[in-house]
Formats: sequence, structure tokens, C-alpha cells
Amino acid sequence: MFLQFFKKRRFKKDARILHDALIKALEPVMPELAENNKHWKYNGASRHNVKAGIRFWHSCSELKYYEKHKKRNRKLYNIHNIGIRRIDGDIIKFKAKITFNLLSIVEFTFEEPLSKMYKLTEINVSSIYIEPIEYEDPDVEKVKKILKNYTQDLLEMLDLDESFEIELDEKKFYTILNMEDGNYIGINSKGSVFRLLHDAGEPAKKIAKNIEELLIGYEGYKGVFEKYFDS
Repeated sequence: MFLQFFKKRRFKKDARILHDALIKALEPVMPELAENNKHWKYNGASRHNVKAGIRFWHSCSELKYYEKHKKRNRKLYNIHNIGIRRIDGDIIKFKAKITFNLLSIVEFTFEEPLSKMYKLTEINVSSIYIEPIEYEDPDVEKVKKILKNYTQDLLEMLDLDESFEIELDEKKFYTILNMEDGNYIGINSKGSVFRLLHDAGEPAKKIAKNIEELLIGYEGYKGVFEKYFDS
């Protein structure tokens, strides 16, 4: 138990070092990405696809900034050919995914602890190239398919264009409402609704049988859902 605790803490520390080093390395060539990062709070990291990457979590610390630049930052793209030096001196190349102008995922194989395998601050971006991603990504399409039987009026009350797949307790969920604080409301493949609380003892807790039940009385103010995150 204690070993797992320290292993998890070490992973979070290493992931933060990698996140910040990558943002710093990209700043000269992608200043808009670095500027946007300054207005968001880093909330932590989790494994992405088991041993093939890391997902980073953020929440907006300046809501006025978020609303003002929401349209400008609605960008999705992959950055290929980023280099990171291994402890043995070799350099490996990896890919990073940028979602809404934030570093969301890095993809490369690793064993923990990260800092025993890589020199996390030695990032090379001299030969990167950028691949724009169509806005309708696979995760968004999955969510829309799960919710295909609901009316357009209901669907427009959700943040479906920001949906992504998340794995918690070895179960897959898809976000449908961004609480803007690093937490989400999501659904499973059957359409049941869960509050998704990152880094909690019970990260996924069912709160409604479907979105119709969830949205009773909802008029756009997400504060009505805060009760689900307090317990």
C-alpha cells in the first residue's frame, strides 16, 4: 500500500516536470500555446493507454479569459517528432496531442519511475511538425452515437464538442460536461451518467440513469451539479 502511494506520487511529480519542460521548449515556436497555458491550472496527470502515454489535466483559473478566447483556443492537433533524451543517452521521438490549445496527451512507452528512464527536462523540438486534427474526433463521435436517441435541444445543453474518453477504475467513460475545475460529468457506453472526480477514492460515481434525468431543471448554470462533487 505504501509502495503504491509513493509510486503514484513519484509519477505525478515526474509528469509535472515533463509537462512544464515541454511547454517551455515549445514556447519559442508556439507562443500561443504557452500563453494559453498560463491561464490554466495544472491539476495532475494519469496514465493514457496503459504504458503508452500520459494524459494531463487542467482547469481554467480565469473564467473571463476562457470565455473571451474560447473560439480562438478551439484547436486540436498533434505535434510529431518531439525528442527526449533517455538516461542512457539515446534520444527517442514521441507525439503530443494538443486539445483546445492545451497539452493534453504525450504518447511514448515508459516504465515507472519516468525519471529513471528519461532526462525529463531535455526536450528537443527542432524537427517537429504539426498535424491538424479535424474537430470531430473519434471520442466525440462515440459520445454522439451513445446519445443518438436524444433530442437536439438536450444535446445542445452538453459540452459534446469537448468530449473525450477517460479510463477510471479500468472502466471507460466519456465526458459530457466540463466543470471547468478539472472534474467532469460523463457517461458510460450505456448512457448512464457519472460524476468523474479525478484523484479521488471513488473517481466515478453514478448520479443519474441518463442525461434526461440529469438535466431536469438545468438551465446552463453548472453550479447546480456541484452537489455531486462534494460527497
